[in-house]
Amino acid sequence: MFKSFLVLFGLLDLINLIGAFKLGLKLLDTIFNPEGLTFFWIIYDVFEVVLIVSLLISGILSILKSKSGLIVFYIQFPFKLAFMILTFGFFLKMFEIPYESMIYKIMAFTVIALEVARLAISIKIHRRYYKPQ
Repeated sequence: MFKSFLVLFGLLDLINLIGAFKLGLKLLDTIFNPEGLTFFWIIYDVFEVVLIVSLLISGILSILKSKSGLIVFYIQFPFKLAFMILTFGFFLKMFEIPYESMIYKIMAFTVIALEVARLAISIKIHRRYYKPQ
């Protein structure tokens, strides 16, 4: 039953990848044409591109219900929070709420809480179905 969540999470990662694809292309352009960027911002952009590419990996592995998909997600988790490329982040874009509004802040908090809930569910799945041999 719980493993079905992995398929859902994998599909959401692939949807997230589609949403972040244009951002990834723009970041690649700034990485290869770093006019006026400091080393810090170039490294920041590189990490963000790697996160976007890893969404494809975690999405496919999660759909296949692989333990590796969980491990990739664990590695992604802090970067997803840092770059706000979240599993349920499409909710923030779907309603086109102004960034400065209180409703946006409430929704952002809710989306982050859903990401933490995904982490908790992933840990539960990992412990229940992928015990060390």
